[in-house]
Amino acid sequence: AEAVFHQALELATTQYSLRLPVACRALLGLSEIAREWNHLEQARRLLEEALQLSRQYNETGELVMYLSLARVLQEQGDGEKALELLQKAQAIAIQSTSSTIDDRLVDAALARLWLQQGNITAAAEWAARRGFEQDIITEALPGSGSRLIPYDLREAEWLVYARLHLAQNQAEAALETLTLLLAEAEKQGRARRLHDILLQMALAYQMQGAIDLAVNALARSLKQAEPEGYTRVF
Repeated sequence: AEAVFHQALELATTQYSLRLPVACRALLGLSEIAREWNHLEQARRLLEEALQLSRQYNETGELVMYLSLARVLQEQGDGEKALELLQKAQAIAIQSTSSTIDDRLVDAALARLWLQQGNITAAAEWAARRGFEQDIITEALPGSGSRLIPYDLREAEWLVYARLHLAQNQAEAALETLTLLLAEAEKQGRARRLHDILLQMALAYQMQGAIDLAVNALARSLKQAEPEGYTRVF
């Protein structure tokens, strides 16, 4: 993935070493890899350059940059700035009326940030607005629910919902969601998501006192993550 993004970046750079606006997509990809490798400062620099270029690219591109940069800043300990960027992304999403996808994307990112910052009440309010209690987890799976909402987004929302259950000490409810998401991640070979799901399951099992199951989930994730250098997720 890193090699492909570098190739794309080279194609999006002129002979005078000037980046074309579309280069923001390659820079975003490289920043995500850097963050997974826990090179947070490198990820931040790549995203700051990508953000400048995205303003010449399209409005939705700028929104995505805000989401990724906010996550890096939160992980660097600047929660206030992270929240500020997500609020900017939210303003863009509200102004855009072509789709509800961007609104749901920002809302899920905000809910995740609130959980990281210990604001369980705000995250629970997001879950209530999203209507999870009236929904069922199987609607998150491919081939079900609205075909207008990409699976990656639905999966991300349900993962945040599982995190909320963990924050509320509801391990059984979290595991119900995570077990179904795990099966789909395995089926599709979604390694990056797989690690996140397994780690949340490990926390849920630990919460239940099922230490052997917790260790097994953690060990499985570590074994699969080590060859690619995944670090930040742990």
